[in-house]
Amino acid sequence: MPRKKRSSDISYNARRRFTRAAGRYLEKAKTSVGAAASRYREMARDAISKAAELYERKADIQRSGKFSEIAGELGVNLSEFMQSDTPNEREQIRKERLISESEKVTSPTAGTREDRKQARRDREAQAILNSPAGSRIYAGLVDVWTQPEYTETGEIVRRKTQGEINQKIMDYFGVNSMMDVIEILEKQIPGMYANPESMERYDVVSTSIMLGLYK
Repeated sequence: MPRKKRSSDISYNARRRFTRAAGRYLEKAKTSVGAAASRYREMARDAISKAAELYERKADIQRSGKFSEIAGELGVNLSEFMQSDTPNEREQIRKERLISESEKVTSPTAGTREDRKQARRDREAQAILNSPAGSRIYAGLVDVWTQPEYTETGEIVRRKTQGEINQKIMDYFGVNSMMDVIEILEKQIPGMYANPESMERYDVVSTSIMLGLYK
């Protein structure tokens, strides 16, 4: 009788998915130029950072071969992830979300060549939008979609889903995918992915996107 899957097995598999994705994105960064190279590098940094968060024993972070190699090449500071081996409730919730997210970074294999290409672009768009740099993009596009629906007393009736928000954005730009939107913005906003943790850069990029909507 096969043994029941342990939490560590689930984390291990999710970690491997993120690490493999980071490796793919890093290779694409090396063969791309301009904004596309920066985008893939940011996606690789984000994926390897998420893999680091999923280590069950933080002491193992420094001893993992391929993972450490990719993290080193990307300049990711692994000491930031050397936390307690016992996650608190908030960390546990994030871990479960990351495990779910990891299932969406694998390369598509079904469908026609065009279907696989579009599925890959959709997944890559979601990967960059889920990264620290992605928050800048959504912040800059906040005026594209409408506010939540309210009752007469000011209570929120329903918040829009992420899918509905993305559809509003795509409709505004007249395109069929969020990657198309990202590529349009990359041409308009220099250094869109520079210093992803910088709040100053966050303000510059998000404001530039916002101003660009009204040209």
